[in-house]
Amino acid sequence: MILCDDGTMSRDNPAKLFYETLRDAMEMTGRPSHILGSTLSEYLENAGFVDVQVTKVKMPFGSWPKEPRLKYVSDPVLGCMLM
Repeated sequence: MILCDDGTMSRDNPAKLFYETLRDAMEMTGRPSHILGSTLSEYLENAGFVDVQVTKVKMPFGSWPKEPRLKYVSDPVLGCMLM
């Protein structure tokens, strides 16, 4: 799922459209493409894991982040998306 927390991503953003189309296609085949943290923690607990904690983090792609930590991780993430 691709989200933008500052409202600057257009509805026709190519990366957003790609992931939405992929998600829809996978759901049509009965294979959800993403697992939300709440669902993943439930799966892990059902498998016997205890004290499961969910931590949500931003995972930017590209060179837009101003925060040094996010900028550091954004270029490798973009590289993975372009492969």
